[in-house]
Amino acid sequence: MSIFFARRFRHMAVMLGCLCLTLALASCASGSAKDTPTPSAPVATATLSTPTAAPRSIAPFSCAAGSLPVTSRATQTSCTVSTEHGVVKVTATYTFTGAGQFVDESKLMASGWVIAGLVNQDGGDSSGTWYLYLNQGAWISWGPAHDGGLGVWASVPEQSEPIACGKTLTSDSSQHLKVPLPQGTQTVAIFLIAPYCPKDVAAFYSTTLTAAGWTASRPFQADSTGNGGAETYSGTFARNGVPVDLYLTGMDGTSTAIEII
Repeated sequence: MSIFFARRFRHMAVMLGCLCLTLALASCASGSAKDTPTPSAPVATATLSTPTAAPRSIAPFSCAAGSLPVTSRATQTSCTVSTEHGVVKVTATYTFTGAGQFVDESKLMASGWVIAGLVNQDGGDSSGTWYLYLNQGAWISWGPAHDGGLGVWASVPEQSEPIACGKTLTSDSSQHLKVPLPQGTQTVAIFLIAPYCPKDVAAFYSTTLTAAGWTASRPFQADSTGNGGAETYSGTFARNGVPVDLYLTGMDGTSTAIEII
């Protein structure tokens, strides 16, 4: 098992082969790459087994009953749908009674989704457990919502296709912990998701941070969790004696979840 997220004020673990999870109720709180693909610089010291991804049909989610993969004990209290740049986005909130499974993860995994994040956070502005699954250019996340219920956030492109690797990425105007983000990175619940394959995001950071005066004290290494989990590139960079750890999680053909510590 490889570690997906490490952080100073909260702990997390990547789940392996997770088919049924318990979610505790808690109160809480795009640009694009260059069009012409170019080879990415090598960034990993280990080789991932990443077969060429084939297009799969991914049904877009909606507010209709049964569309989002929540279980029968969840009652929808709000839901909105929007379509922008060929992507259908759904945000919904629920009340949930009793212990047990809130989202049917076995159904997600059977449809080709892979778990890319499970984060437990306690303290600060929010507390609870958040989950993230990826499938080609689509993602779905769920966890505590601001109203004390549970939230589900999902995004599925209208045209299902794997994300092609080999793109040269540019920086966004936003940063996280003074570290630049790839252009088009979205904030989803507590996750940062870049619409590019992990190898390209790793190459972006290797090039961008080095050019900005950072030193790779631990160059990106690639690990595979297997058993339904996504793969992770992890690396450590330092500048002026201050280190940051980066965890880039996804699979061949999927978006990349970014964690910067």
